[in-house]
Amino acid sequence: MRFKLSEAGKPVLLALLLAGGLCAAPAKAVLITSWEYEVGSGFFDYNPVQGPGNTYGVVGSDIGTLGLPTVLSWGLPSSVSGSNPLGLQSSLTVTDPIIGPPPALLTNQDLVDGATLTHNNFTIQQTGDALTDTSLATRLLLTPLLPPGATLPPLAAEFDILFRETANAGPCATGDVPCPDIFVLVNPENLVTSFVLDDFRYTVTLLLDGLDSLSGAACQAAGAGSECVGLVTAENQANSFQARFGITAVPLLIPEPGLIALLGALFLGLGIIRRRAG
Repeated sequence: MRFKLSEAGKPVLLALLLAGGLCAAPAKAVLITSWEYEVGSGFFDYNPVQGPGNTYGVVGSDIGTLGLPTVLSWGLPSSVSGSNPLGLQSSLTVTDPIIGPPPALLTNQDLVDGATLTHNNFTIQQTGDALTDTSLATRLLLTPLLPPGATLPPLAAEFDILFRETANAGPCATGDVPCPDIFVLVNPENLVTSFVLDDFRYTVTLLLDGLDSLSGAACQAAGAGSECVGLVTAENQANSFQARFGITAVPLLIPEPGLIALLGALFLGLGIIRRRAG
């Protein structure tokens, strides 16, 4: 028995064959599983800046890869016996990873080291000379390694910081004596950023050792209201906090290209049939 296709059915068959070919075409989106990375950091908008009205205010130094200071220093070291015997100045430093090929950043895998934040917390003579606030600029450059690709546009973020240089004697907002100094991160939402590449949404998450919710008293002492996240730093020592980051990926929820082509071809064939029937 021979099957004879009607004239009206030919466009539908052609449309189905075309759509079937498109459905068989492989998807082009490929998950990037390995990345090379470069981290850059620096401070800006720091206060109070050293000047005629504030001889021992904040000074920025050691310009980094972003063209910004990576060290902020302030205050006249205390001369009180025992409180700062080496006469060290207080400072805040950000140190990027060592230049050279870092370990690869793997998608949906372990975190890698980013910058290190260090507060050299030493006694100064006048707390009015101390840092009150600053912003930290960061830039992350990602280059796909597997599969290889061109370097992506920079992922940039800014972190606004409040700081309270505390008097060492109690009562202390944190309950510890001598009173630790207090850092508050004003915009913790900037610790997470996302971008879309080839039908995948990638999310970069930054974590900082020691960053946690502070007590209401500590938040208020730093001028941040009753709820905040931040760090506290012990007196008369260098306090270092390591930043780490990772990248995760999920596919975007979009229709398969082959399915779109199939539906389009079917509607096209049905439209032709209706026109001929009319």
